[in-house]
Amino acid sequence: MKLFVPFLLPVLVLMLYPGGLVAQKVASPAVVKVVDATTGSPVAFAHVCFENEQGTFKQYVVTGLQGEASCVIPSRCVVAVSFVGYSTLYDTINSRQSKVLKLEPIATAMDEVVVTAQFTPQRADKSIYAVRVISSKQIEAKAASNLGDLLRGEAGIRTTNDGVLGSSISVQGLSGENVKFLIDGIPVIGRMNGNIDLGQLNLGQADHVEIIEGPMSVVYGSNALAGVVNIITRQNQTDKYWASANAYAESVGVFNADGGAGFSSGKHTLQVSGGRNFFGGYSDPDTSRADQWKPKRQVFADGSWFWGGHSFKTRTSVQFFDEKLLNRGNLIAPYYENAFDSEFLTRRWVVRNDISWQPTSDHSFSLLSAWSGFDRRKTTWYNDLTTLHKVLSSNADDQDTTVFGMWNFRGTWSRKNDRHWLNWQTGFDLNIEDGSGKRIDGHEQSIGDYAAFASLLFTPHPVLELQPGLRLAYNSRYNSPPVYSVNLKWMPADLIAVRASAATGFRAPSLKELYLYFVDVNHNIRGNSTLDAETSTHFNLSFQYSKEKSRYALSTSVSAFYNDIHNIITLAEQEKQLFTYVNVDKFRTVGGKLQTTVRFFPRLSLSGAIGVTGRSNSLSLQHYTFTTDVSGEVTYHWLRSNVQLTTWYKYTGRLPQLQIDANGNLYESFVDGYHLLDGSVSKGLFNNRLSVAVGVKNLFNVRVVDADRGTSGVHSGGGNGQLIAWGRTWFVKCSFKISQKN
Repeated sequence: MKLFVPFLLPVLVLMLYPGGLVAQKVASPAVVKVVDATTGSPVAFAHVCFENEQGTFKQYVVTGLQGEASCVIPSRCVVAVSFVGYSTLYDTINSRQSKVLKLEPIATAMDEVVVTAQFTPQRADKSIYAVRVISSKQIEAKAASNLGDLLRGEAGIRTTNDGVLGSSISVQGLSGENVKFLIDGIPVIGRMNGNIDLGQLNLGQADHVEIIEGPMSVVYGSNALAGVVNIITRQNQTDKYWASANAYAESVGVFNADGGAGFSSGKHTLQVSGGRNFFGGYSDPDTSRADQWKPKRQVFADGSWFWGGHSFKTRTSVQFFDEKLLNRGNLIAPYYENAFDSEFLTRRWVVRNDISWQPTSDHSFSLLSAWSGFDRRKTTWYNDLTTLHKVLSSNADDQDTTVFGMWNFRGTWSRKNDRHWLNWQTGFDLNIEDGSGKRIDGHEQSIGDYAAFASLLFTPHPVLELQPGLRLAYNSRYNSPPVYSVNLKWMPADLIAVRASAATGFRAPSLKELYLYFVDVNHNIRGNSTLDAETSTHFNLSFQYSKEKSRYALSTSVSAFYNDIHNIITLAEQEKQLFTYVNVDKFRTVGGKLQTTVRFFPRLSLSGAIGVTGRSNSLSLQHYTFTTDVSGEVTYHWLRSNVQLTTWYKYTGRLPQLQIDANGNLYESFVDGYHLLDGSVSKGLFNNRLSVAVGVKNLFNVRVVDADRGTSGVHSGGGNGQLIAWGRTWFVKCSFKISQKN
């Protein structure tokens, strides 16, 4: 019996001890299984955080290969699941409960599937181009209703505002006709003073925005010397039905509302959307009828029908946009009872059809055809403000309509097999643009650009890709030289990617630069039919380092560029306050950017960037004048309350500008730098079906900055200041969405 005592004592202790094998009740863990909401496949290595509602318990777990994670929790907990490429999911779970959590794919810098300039859709980090993606979550957090609002805070992109012509951007020191804008691959037409008004490109139904900085002339031809901005709209073919609605109000007098709905049945998907935006106008100080920022109203709608399965798909869509901008004139002396008021009515239409066919896993064909229409009608009234009676102005120049239209046909044949050392893409790109109206020289003009292009993708080693490309084009008005490019991607390690490119470019002058005579109360611009085409050489280099651990993810990139453009087209003063387009022999830009993003799962995200751009022109070929911009973003998420705080900062540095005086002499002027700071707080309700955000824009209250132009500039009322924003404003935005998976 004595022999058994040493063995019995430990057993008795374990039985009597509260944590013993018998006395302790074995706790069962809470189990979550994380799957992709679209495919249902498990998401391995996702980060799961369990935290009780009192904040006294917190545990981090990583899902296994089957997407499962478990944790012994003391009570009801908030569970947060995050993974690169997916929207962070928040839910609650009780102890010993099992739950399936579905992660929704989103646009991120690394895992978003991009389509711009790709052989086939692929992840952004796999692309040979450095593609920047702005996700729908970022669009929503910034409360951006149009592309101008969205790009205002982006590093390396400079925005410019005009009270009548709207907002525009420059990329790598190049702007106007050198930046190409696409909506689902269709070129946007209707430039005024060389720029697309980004305030007319709405984001209510945008899924994400893809930006490629640098020359894309081989793939997209003219207007792509500085880069491409492509708005990708939602194409929801995974839900049985869905509906969404957004409402936005800003203290300056902005009231926007839009919504959409769609459903799928078998191979058919139908979706429609529409909305209305209103802005009441603004001046600082408000001492006149003539607002600096003109009042405007926008109405837009579109509809799409999709049909097809896995290998064959077709899409037909129609888009419509209507804007009315009111330009109130100053009171007329001596009685100050009358004024001339002008209305500018802008309309856009796009009708398109896409066909894609993938007969094998390696080969794919696509065919796109579209017609885009743009017209701008000016109507001027003489108003008697005492009787409220108005009559049309008798001046013939006060009434006019200018109409532009473009046919676009594009087809590609791609072969892409990741296991093969040689892949390719070949295709054609046909663009025919015509313009008519009394402000068009000869009242009607047209220009055609017909091109064939091809790219080869060599993969001599799994870590190295080389892609040469060639574009041969015929332009109906200019001799178009061959355009070529060479792109390289080298990944010496899994965490490192080096990209480099060299390319030539060609841009024929647009119909507006050649023939449009554009005059209103603020502008007096004439086309020049003797312009030469632009030719250019471009070099880009970037280095990216990405690292992901269970608790954080880090991405850092460094990039540099050099652009050399001959015969760049710019505005010059022909006589007092009358401007025309001229060629400048040489224009060069050089610069670089450092950008870093750090995400601490699942709460905190930090990003910052600094960019430098130097410009050199025929006036100062021996030196560059540099400008600097700095941007930053901070996002913090409180899990238990599902509240998110986001702030954005942007410093835009002092900008040198090339000017030409009345005697034809070149000189440089400068626009002062300025700081912008925005912030918002948002909360998701009812399982995130409803989102409410409140915030402030332009916290530093920037309105106008000094611009030493020497003369009043192209704007007859421009003075020595440049409009930046309409001051500090407050906003509130509500978004509601419902959906049912198939």
